Amino acid sequence: MSIYQNQKSIKPKPEDVAADFLDNKKTELFLDIIDFIRADKINISWVSGNSWGLNVKGKRIAFLKICNGNWIFRQQPRHMKFYNEMKNDDLKNFVCSYICAKTCIDGTCDEHPNMPKTDFNAPNVCTCWPLRIYDPDKEALEYTKQLIAFSKKYILNELQVMKA
Repeated sequence: MSIYQNQKSIKPKPEDVAADFLDNKKTELFLDIIDFIRADKINISWVSGNSWGLNVKGKRIAFLKICNGNWIFRQQPRHMKFYNEMKNDDLKNFVCSYICAKTCIDGTCDEHPNMPKTDFNAPNVCTCWPLRIYDPDKEALEYTKQLIAFSKKYILNELQVMKA
C-alpha cells in the first residue's frame, strides 16, 4: 500500500509522521517550521501522501513535502510576482539562490506562458518555476520563515485590496 493510500483516510498532521520518514536532525528542523506556521495562524492541510498545503484565508502559500528521507518547502509559483517587492536584501538574495531560474532569449517564457515572471532587476531572467528549498539548515530555515511571513502579509494585503 502506498503512503497516499495509507494516509488518505486519516489525513495526518505533518508532526505526526515526520519522525517516521526523517532522521532526528531533519525532524527537529521540520517541526520547528511547523511550530512557526501554527503560531502564525497559517492553516496546514493534508493534500497528498506526505504533502501538506499552507493556506491563508483559503489562499495557498506553499507546500511542505516529505520525500525520500528529506523535506521540501515549495512556494506557490503564482506568488512569484511579489518577490520584486521585497525590501530585505538578505531575504531577496536567499530567494534568488534557491529559485530555479533560466535565461530566456527574449525575456518571455515559451514553456510556461501563464506563469508570473519576475526579473529581480536582471534582464532576460525568467523565474517561472516554483521556489524549492530542500532540507534547510538553521540559517535557511530562518529565511524560509521570513518568506512564509512575507507571503502571508502579501496575501492578506491582496485580499484587503480586493474587498475595497
